[in-house]
Amino acid sequence: VPVSVTLAPGQRYTLGRIQVTGSGADVATATPFGLAQGDPARAAPVLDAGDALRDRLRDAGYPLARVASRDVVVDHDQKTMDVTFILESGPLAHFAAPVVTGAETVDTGLLERVAQRRLAGETYGPARLESARSAISALGPFSTVRAREATALDAEGRLPVTFEVAERPLRLFGASLAY
Repeated sequence: VPVSVTLAPGQRYTLGRIQVTGSGADVATATPFGLAQGDPARAAPVLDAGDALRDRLRDAGYPLARVASRDVVVDHDQKTMDVTFILESGPLAHFAAPVVTGAETVDTGLLERVAQRRLAGETYGPARLESARSAISALGPFSTVRAREATALDAEGRLPVTFEVAERPLRLFGASLAY
């Protein structure tokens, strides 16, 4: 029994209204964020735009920023998809004094001072956090250095950060000569 399948693509759906509301919407939408009216209506760019909006708020000093809601309404008659993002910026925050865990032979106080020079009292920012992580890593004896942000601010409204380090095994080579 021969079977024949014929595909006929329909009209492409496009993005209709795109709205961003909630706390921090003005900061997050200061520049284009990857969606424009008339673009093809696809899920991946909508998800990417939500991530971009959240990341912009985090870059502006809001570590607890999130997309609280993403509402998508498809109008099958008009072949459009309207998207509304509702943002929650959370409070603007500064870094608390950093804490370092996992150090075995390296002085923890030294590591905390290295991180503190880059973070203490500064407005939150992922780039600052990465700078402190890189500075600790650049000291050399670590196989990994991870920065862990707390999920809530401390009593003073600052963001606690913990750097988890893992030291490399020591490789020593010694020699002596006498004559």
